[in-house]
Amino acid sequence: MLQAVHALTYSHTDGRLQTREAFIDAVANGQSVFRGIELRNVSVQLANEIALVSHRARYSTFNRGEPGTSDVQVSQVWQSDGGAWRLAPAAAPGTQNPNHFLNLPSRPMKPRLLQHAAIPPLLDTQFHTRYDAHPLWKEADPAAFLAQHGHEFTGYVTSARFGVDDATVAAMPNLQVISSFGVGTETLPLKAAQARGIAVGYTPDVLNDCVADTAFGLVMDVARRFSASDRFVRAGRWLQGPYPMATRVSGKRLGILGLGRIGQVVARRASGFDMDVRYHNRRPNPAVPYTYESSIESLARWADFLVVVSAGGPETRHLVSASVLRALGPQGFLINVSRGSVIDEDALIQALEDGTIAGAGLDVYADEPRVPERLLALDQVVLLPHLASATNETRQAMAELVVDNLDAFYATGKPRASVPLPT
Repeated sequence: MLQAVHALTYSHTDGRLQTREAFIDAVANGQSVFRGIELRNVSVQLANEIALVSHRARYSTFNRGEPGTSDVQVSQVWQSDGGAWRLAPAAAPGTQNPNHFLNLPSRPMKPRLLQHAAIPPLLDTQFHTRYDAHPLWKEADPAAFLAQHGHEFTGYVTSARFGVDDATVAAMPNLQVISSFGVGTETLPLKAAQARGIAVGYTPDVLNDCVADTAFGLVMDVARRFSASDRFVRAGRWLQGPYPMATRVSGKRLGILGLGRIGQVVARRASGFDMDVRYHNRRPNPAVPYTYESSIESLARWADFLVVVSAGGPETRHLVSASVLRALGPQGFLINVSRGSVIDEDALIQALEDGTIAGAGLDVYADEPRVPERLLALDQVVLLPHLASATNETRQAMAELVVDNLDAFYATGKPRASVPLPT
């Protein structure tokens, strides 16, 4: 069986495929995956014979003559002016025909994608039916693979956790679209994408509910100490006396750092508990009914619960600092479902150890999946393994949007949900 190549060449003079029968059989039986057939130094009869089976296999053919040879002929090629494909004369040797390319078969080939993030099983068959995807994570030496094959791919599938670095983008000169599983964009090469005209898709909105549910679950857990009291019962300590009193949630003050899509859902959840809600963003949002605080410190000083739902990345690194934690105070609780980088983790651990704040509920960390031992030792902290969107329904919807973004791009040139690129 022939190997996958960009343009399969048959040369009568060097016998690259040994016999014309082997070549014709390979084309007719679809044994090779190639973008076109280039014929060198073959007769008109052989060229036409190959063109015939190529038509059946729906691949374009081109007989390129070589100067100084006696059997130089130019065959017909399959070309299209935007309508039906038809046989037409190829360009003469040494010239170019803009309507005929070796990489344009009459039956569209599957776009080739490099895949960093796995697609859930329910979508896997559908995904691979439409796309020729290669799992980069299975390569022993991804850099060497990219150096040799990076030019073959026009799409890249990844996740917010893994992203894609500038070196990978640079190794893919034909990259046209990146489709990312998640809403975080700090690991995506947005500047490089903008510079090269690469579209970037992501999966907003479909995970809003589950992330907000997790945030509010952490509010409930860290205040009422459900997880800690569960450990108390399992350890047999209830036999020794009652569990200590906890903190009420209903009617308290909830501060939201980052009132975007997810933050607004968190605010709606709070309304069911009769909580007063305020927020801090880069700028006020006149479309929401909540009070805006002009600084993070003032929001923390006001709040009983400070819920962090801001974006990650360099601009928000350690936004929640030691001074913010001091403003939150010994009766305040911190919840983080955004990115671990948004909080100064060392300052947070110190604030928990010395009682600067009452407790914390964390779904994200600075160096996942490694959680500091000092955090693990604290009983007033609820620790989750970055599972805010990890429900069957939400992950399925996210995967569907990853594929929808690719489908939309290859059909229209724009993902269904595009990341706003820097200008």
